[in-house]
Amino acid sequence: MIINGIDVRLENSREAFSPMQLDLQKEFIEACLKAFDVDIPSFLECPEGTDRKAAILCSALAWIEHRLKNHETTKTNVLYLCGGPADMHRNINEFNTRIRKTYDHEMIVLDSENISAFLQGNYLFDKIKRDDPIESSESKECVKVRPVIFFCTHNLFFETIIRQSIKDSFSLRNTLVIVDNADVVDKTAKKAASAALSNCVVQTLLKDLENVVKDGSKIANFTLNLKIFKKLFTLAPFQDYWISYSHDEIENELKMLCDSALALSDHDLALLKKLTNVDINSVLKFILLIYNFSDDDSKPFKAYATLEYFAGQHIENCKKGSNCKTFHILCLDPSVLIKRFYNFGASLIFTSASIAPISGFKSELKIETSNDFCGKTFIEDFQVYCRIVTCGAGGYHLNSSYSTRHDTDYLTSVGKTLLEFAKLTPYGEGLFVYFVSKDLLELCVSHWQSADSARGVTLWNNICKYKDVIVISREDQLDTDKLDDEKGTCVLLLIRGQIPDQQLPIENRRVIVFVGLPFTFTEDPELKLKKKYIFESRMNGTRKGLLTESGYEEWEAYKIVNKIINRFIESKNHYGAILLCDFRYEIKALLPWLQGKIQRENRFAELIFELKDFFFHVKERLSAAENAVQCTQFEGKVRKWEIQNNQLEYVLMKKKNDRSICCKRYLESVLEERLSKIKLLKQQLQAGKMMGGTPVSPIKENLSRLGIQSPRKRPYPE
Repeated sequence: MIINGIDVRLENSREAFSPMQLDLQKEFIEACLKAFDVDIPSFLECPEGTDRKAAILCSALAWIEHRLKNHETTKTNVLYLCGGPADMHRNINEFNTRIRKTYDHEMIVLDSENISAFLQGNYLFDKIKRDDPIESSESKECVKVRPVIFFCTHNLFFETIIRQSIKDSFSLRNTLVIVDNADVVDKTAKKAASAALSNCVVQTLLKDLENVVKDGSKIANFTLNLKIFKKLFTLAPFQDYWISYSHDEIENELKMLCDSALALSDHDLALLKKLTNVDINSVLKFILLIYNFSDDDSKPFKAYATLEYFAGQHIENCKKGSNCKTFHILCLDPSVLIKRFYNFGASLIFTSASIAPISGFKSELKIETSNDFCGKTFIEDFQVYCRIVTCGAGGYHLNSSYSTRHDTDYLTSVGKTLLEFAKLTPYGEGLFVYFVSKDLLELCVSHWQSADSARGVTLWNNICKYKDVIVISREDQLDTDKLDDEKGTCVLLLIRGQIPDQQLPIENRRVIVFVGLPFTFTEDPELKLKKKYIFESRMNGTRKGLLTESGYEEWEAYKIVNKIINRFIESKNHYGAILLCDFRYEIKALLPWLQGKIQRENRFAELIFELKDFFFHVKERLSAAENAVQCTQFEGKVRKWEIQNNQLEYVLMKKKNDRSICCKRYLESVLEERLSKIKLLKQQLQAGKMMGGTPVSPIKENLSRLGIQSPRKRPYPE
């Protein structure tokens, strides 16, 4: 397709797109081409099911190819940053199977070995040759220039920028930097600039250094640093008041360590790589981050200490079931890393299936001016049923806050609500129920499995009659073999745990239910330090117009929910129900395309009726005959199911109008009768006055006609 004079060659996907999907894809490509022309950051959001990754890659390569031919740009490369190894593997597979057929560009995957050469300015052009050279705008002679696309993960690129000293000559001005999976870039950037060091790691390293290194003088500097760390773990405040040990005191101790720490030579690093009992890179990263406390701009970095429960990350020095003292260096502001991209001359293009609300991302990355695009959705109104369930079964008000989640009435209401949802889910299809915390999941399961005193049947058994229930904790993984059950499954899992729904067919997750709003635990030290950092920044005037403390918590919670919802329906033939079981949900914080489809339902009986009607009619409306385009005289091209809906609405409105006309006629006749009686009474009163007699009241006249004598007046007492 040719857009704005640029030939974007995008091969058709395996699944045939609907006209609405094609229009949305074209709008997204136009937004990409516009983003390549501007020098400000861009946020491009396009829902799943529109071939977003292939569209932006083909747009970038077509834009470079077009500009080079017209001598309008010096950008010859594309740096494509993916969310993780799995995402990068899918993108590389997409590039090899589809994009290589239409674009003859070189692809290089950046790993831990060659990324140093990339950051030092060596783009490996010596190995790249081109048969048909393109003329450069700087010289009339033909220069061998072949556009290259580099693939790399967020975490590897960010950590390399922090760990490695980059030459001043390094620049990204000739590179289009595309940051895919932008919904996790803030968390990845903060994680790349954060580190932890436990007491067991320090003790193990000291023992290994004594055993492996014969001549201690070779890495005396590193040994000195470890001994200082060991001394910090044995300070009096850590021994007596570990939990209440403030982060300010820890930062002061680390600053003293920074002053006494010495740099390591390349020979020392080579010897340290021989140590296999611990991850030496994480230790070196922790020591490197200590120097941030000596910089002038050290406010985004905070340090704190915790007692971490034994888990897989600790080693043999920690006994199972014990706690280990751990130092943490935390980066509270991801814009620290984003600023380094600007120093390299890069103009970032953030793209994802769900960036909304974009204002939260711009606030976290401290981007004031940007080029924003929010794509519409190809999902029809009849394909998805969305409701905010404020009242559960039994009329209980749904609120999963910490103060109410231990209430047995609330747990019972949640169980009965899921039971009704399991009944209405079609036979052979499943539900995914997301819980906000592990404690809430365990409380619900234990309460539902307790016997009912009245009938002796548990609520858990009632749910199992309709669906097989599978519980997934944070460490467990979903066994896909259990999902082949004939009657369907009900999967209970954590919203912050492993989310396996992306690889599953839509039939296994026909209904998704959110039990609660996933706010972060208020006593989390990272959240406390983040809120304190936001408060101090607002007081200093450096965060005007950005997120507040409460706004940051809400943004983090809705970001998780929006990410799951956006991956729910990925095809034009999919359908399902989205149920948010908590009255605290706000429509304006959800995805833009969902805001016009979701409603707040306060009556549970009405919700059940609508959900039953949704599953009864949705398959008929998805059929080809129902979606066939027909031409009408007034509305133009519409689909058959839309015409049927309009006809049904017309019949209902006509019946309502007929009833209104009948009521109007009846009221008019009653009014006319009353007016005639009033007129007759006035005539009788006037006739009585003209005869000079006492006018007869209507009551006496009616009594005389019936032959009833009026009661005698009771005489007054003498």
